[in-house]
Amino acid sequence: SFSIAVPLAPVSEVRKPAGIAVAPRSRRFAHAPLVVCIDDERQVREGMAALLGSWGCETVLGESAEEILGAIERAGRIPDLLLIDLHLANGENGFSIISRLRRHWAADLPAALITANRDPANLAIARTQRVDVLLKPVKPAQLRALIAQRAASAE
Repeated sequence: SFSIAVPLAPVSEVRKPAGIAVAPRSRRFAHAPLVVCIDDERQVREGMAALLGSWGCETVLGESAEEILGAIERAGRIPDLLLIDLHLANGENGFSIISRLRRHWAADLPAALITANRDPANLAIARTQRVDVLLKPVKPAQLRALIAQRAASAE
């Protein structure tokens, strides 16, 4: 074993230089984007809802396209972004669900696959289908940047 001895320094107040104002950074988007999240793990969906909700996003969560379609009809608007897990327990994959939802709304909705799979073939398919890929573990800053970019292009 080993130890380290470090002397304590006196506590001092940190002061901001005079004349510099620091504006608080808004954590919320200008308008509340509607984000769909499909994942077969309940904890992942709940975590996404908490994170996205803290940014001011509205979320619709589900395990399948059927769940999402019913919830979106009740919301009365088309989603701004689809966040879909690539591998789902019911045998479907994220690519098929994104295609199905885009066909349903007859719109090329912004979409992102969430996956730990780094297979170049999947990345190539994503590029051809205009789908972003977020690799697990997803970094909140990366997800927020994607949402901000999609929200800006929609305005």
